[in-house]
Amino acid sequence: MSSYIIAVDFDGTICENKYPAIGEPRRSTISYLKEKQKKGAKLILWTCRVDELLD
Repeated sequence: MSSYIIAVDFDGTICENKYPAIGEPRRSTISYLKEKQKKGAKLILWTCRVDELLD
């Protein structure tokens, strides 16, 4: 099994873009990423959120 890295943005990719609020999850994207992770992918959450917005 080969491993690889997927860096994925939060706002607008994993969830709808409602910054600074958190939008509704994009379930199909999340399911896709979970499948890739099961197959060996390492996931990196790529976001510009910091401090309280990251919580």
